[in-house]
Amino acid sequence: MRQLIASFFAVSLIAACGGADSTTLFDSPSPTTTTDASPPNNDASSVDAALDSALPPGVCDTDANNCKGPDVPQGWTAVAYSASGKTCPKEFAPGEDVVSDAMIGAQACSCSCSKTQDPDCQTGTSTISGVGMACGGFGAKVNFAGGKCTPINGTVDDYDKATTIPPMGGTCNIQPVPNDSAITSQTARLCPASPQCQSAACGGYAPKGFTSCIVSDGDVACPASSAFSNKHLVGAAAHVACNGCGSACTFVGKCDTPKLNWYTTNNCSTLIVAIPADGTCTQTNKGNTQIGALSYTATPNFTGCTATATPTPSLDLQKPRTVCCR
Repeated sequence: MRQLIASFFAVSLIAACGGADSTTLFDSPSPTTTTDASPPNNDASSVDAALDSALPPGVCDTDANNCKGPDVPQGWTAVAYSASGKTCPKEFAPGEDVVSDAMIGAQACSCSCSKTQDPDCQTGTSTISGVGMACGGFGAKVNFAGGKCTPINGTVDDYDKATTIPPMGGTCNIQPVPNDSAITSQTARLCPASPQCQSAACGGYAPKGFTSCIVSDGDVACPASSAFSNKHLVGAAAHVACNGCGSACTFVGKCDTPKLNWYTTNNCSTLIVAIPADGTCTQTNKGNTQIGALSYTATPNFTGCTATATPTPSLDLQKPRTVCCR
């Protein structure tokens, strides 16, 4: 009787654990029955793949206390995080690729400059002086405007000189030039926990090759007193934003062939002589000739411009989110 009870207990136990089929439990194997003698597949990659995709027994059991503060406050969601962009396992939802821990390096910003109008080379003040071969006499400051005729009374000296009018005005178009290649970052993957694994993920479970984390929108601090304290700032994309190029520029080039022109009439109709307006004392061969007007001419020769400001780069992270890991 004891032996029969013990046998009945063993049969019941095997059946409860999903053991052998109860209809063949006591049958002897047929003499003609053959078994598959093929060796098991011990390929390491197959084993790893199975471990990565299979759900460990009981790991996603419900624990209603895990998805609460202080570890997982309201507004945070449990995820598995892969810094190498690994494929999400089956027990987690399809993943999302993100840019993680982006940083800006050197030469991230510059400013482009295009010339839209030449500076004025003929408006300003030139100092004119003569007397003697060294032009050491009194210097008269004469104002000129845009190459127009300037009536004036006086005489031409045997030697005269005039200073150059510096260029003034001009316009340019300045634009910031961001350089996204100056950004260093990682391509990571976020795998949201499936409903059956949400609680376990909140409790710190993550599949092989992943880190247990929580995520929230925006750039925020990790929850205080939470086990999830290692912060990663992620986003859909990372770009460089450049600020501070301003509108000021320096023109590349000069005013060519500046000249001071002497006329007998006050409407600049009859030229007496023209000398370089470059500060050089020049012989006129027209000493004591009466004048009625002067004009100053120069030709702008500017090939471009450069921005004078130094821009400041900043990180433009699209759809930023904060990931905090254990």
